[in-house]
Amino acid sequence: MRTVSAILLLVTALGAWAVEHEFYWDNGVPGGSYAFNFAARYYVVFDEELTGGRTDGVVTRLGVYTRPNWPDSTYQGCYLFVINNTPDGYPGDELVEVYAPGIPGQYSWVDVNVQLSDSTFWVGWKQIGLYPACDAISYDSNGGTGHSWHPGPDGWLPYDLMLRCYWEDGEVTIRESTWGRIKNLW
Repeated sequence: MRTVSAILLLVTALGAWAVEHEFYWDNGVPGGSYAFNFAARYYVVFDEELTGGRTDGVVTRLGVYTRPNWPDSTYQGCYLFVINNTPDGYPGDELVEVYAPGIPGQYSWVDVNVQLSDSTFWVGWKQIGLYPACDAISYDSNGGTGHSWHPGPDGWLPYDLMLRCYWEDGEVTIRESTWGRIKNLW
């Protein structure tokens, strides 16, 4: 009984938490941006390469790097989505939609809480307004990794869109300790 009590006291005293990861494919340096005269949507897929095949993850934050509209440089923002993966490997149903304000020269982050049931999921972007009165999504300055997609004639894009997310892996980890702390608890 003393052992069980000591272990419960140890977990209570030291705490436990899920591990959070930032997922992205871009290099963080804007190379250009897109805006259109129709309600454009773009997507980035986060797959087993990042999730490690875990199906119990939670998306906790979404981030996007946008450029302001032209010519007045006022940010309108955009909509961000978490989307499930279809069996044929394309974006499926939207699990959440949130508004993200544009922030000059940095990522705009919004909190979400999306429980996933697949190890592959998508983050999507939709512009508000039409070109030129809309914000543009940025893409990075080097070649792509094959994870950015447009549902029109473009298909898979040759660069990485600057869409990111934070993902918790659902695995509870007990904080590391020293024997001194454990002995003090006993």
